[in-house]
Amino acid sequence: MAQNYIELIGTITIGVLGVILICQGHFIMFGKHGYKHTEREQHKLATMRKRVEELMGKTKNDL
Repeated sequence: MAQNYIELIGTITIGVLGVILICQGHFIMFGKHGYKHTEREQHKLATMRKRVEELMGKTKNDL
């Protein structure tokens, strides 16, 4: 009888830990809750820098 409770508790614990790991992976992949994806951030910065340079180049040519 006690063996069944131990297996049940172990199964529930493994299930809860699995869900927690899936949630943490989701947070890491999408940059939520303080996690940062450095490659994605570098890409965003590079594209923003290009946009700003294009805007600055257009305004200098217009003057």
